Amino acid sequence: MKSNSVYVLQHTRILPNGVDDVKFLGVYSSDVMASTAIERFKTRIGFSQFPDGFHVDRYDIDNDYWVDGFAGGPSEADGSPSK
Repeated sequence: MKSNSVYVLQHTRILPNGVDDVKFLGVYSSDVMASTAIERFKTRIGFSQFPDGFHVDRYDIDNDYWVDGFAGGPSEADGSPSK
């Protein structure tokens, strides 16, 4: 039986200016596959210095997210408010 979910792996670290540096690393068919990928990434330059920055989120296929939209928030990489 085919799964109706995917597992998205990202890595986040906070830059000195306070901005989140988020990297989209991959999409996997199971949480086990995502966890295996984390172990591979942990040995690579940059990721090995921030081993606690990995996170996996499960998403259901054919499902809408952010259905209520969003208001405001940063518009630039420096974190300045949107205009």
